Amino acid sequence: MKLKSGFATLAFLVSGCDAATGPGSGGNVAIRFGAGSSAAVSGDLLAPGIATDELTVTGTNGVLVIQDIRFIVEELELRSSDNLNGCNDDGDDDGDDRDDDCEVEGGPVIVDLPLDGGDVTVATESFPAGTYDSFRFEIDDLEDDDDDDDDAARTPALLAEMRAVYPNFPNRASLVVKGTQNGQPFTVFFRAKLRISQAIVPPLTIPGDDELNVKIDPGMWFKNGNQILDLLSLNGRLIELDDRFEDGISGTHSGRH
Repeated sequence: MKLKSGFATLAFLVSGCDAATGPGSGGNVAIRFGAGSSAAVSGDLLAPGIATDELTVTGTNGVLVIQDIRFIVEELELRSSDNLNGCNDDGDDDGDDRDDDCEVEGGPVIVDLPLDGGDVTVATESFPAGTYDSFRFEIDDLEDDDDDDDDAARTPALLAEMRAVYPNFPNRASLVVKGTQNGQPFTVFFRAKLRISQAIVPPLTIPGDDELNVKIDPGMWFKNGNQILDLLSLNGRLIELDDRFEDGISGTHSGRH
């Protein structure tokens, strides 16, 4: 069983939310990431591997066995289109109106994605009562950000954590994938700077729901038609992931323990 990232237990703060306590005032929500195939991907593309924490992706040109996936997320936000949840925000520099957002601070964080059908909690925090119908987060790297002193202060510890497992992890990498292709081992680093928005289906209702689950289908990243990508030839390299990451999100939904 894969161990959770040490940052999964980090205490997160909610910025711009009146996270009051008391009956009917709100509730705690765990934000969780896990692997799961989408309806658009046939079952034989994501078959269980030999070990409990592997995914096997097959194609006409061979077999990928994915053994480990880790990526960096930050700026997690819940949004309510009815703007009745008591969250406030000053907006951002791209002109986006985010007065109805609850932003979770405390990142960036490393997500050590379970590949055995389980989930990993990256944040648990109290949110005001309301109905939240979309979730937004960013995939980024660990290069120093001069505009955010808090992120820059956390960067050395995050790099040390990642490099304890992958000594050659580049500053500019956002994601690492380890596995084998046709029996030969590889480790590939990916760079992606993406802001991802997902509808929550069904919407998250607080109080009541206490989980937000983001399901990711890694098989979408490594398939091109009926063939697998040649990751073995990219062993040790840093390459761009572009919007392929978002294509692999198979759904975001609310839930209860």
